[in-house]
Amino acid sequence: MLALTMGDPAGIGGEIMLRAWRLLHRSGPAFAALDDPERLAAIDPGVPLQLVSHPSEADFASALPVLRVPLTVPATPGRPDARNAPAVIASIEQAVRLAQRGDAAGV
Repeated sequence: MLALTMGDPAGIGGEIMLRAWRLLHRSGPAFAALDDPERLAAIDPGVPLQLVSHPSEADFASALPVLRVPLTVPATPGRPDARNAPAVIASIEQAVRLAQRGDAAGV
């Protein structure tokens, strides 16, 4: 399983991630989102989300696994907010830790 970081919450990464799940959930490759589930649900409420604490708990075929990384403030598309920088950094750090431990095949 791959670990996908959130990128800038005001950018298009969430849309790309959700579209990728729609296209790949039956065939893979599998990935887990390190992101704020509320943000993802607001972008596309039709994508089922599965909150997990570890990628091994995921059932990628039936829902997008999300390791929760909460935002400080709600994201506004096209308007980056420095207050969300700690969440972006935490997403990257957590993804790297998963890869270093062998719990994710890549970031």
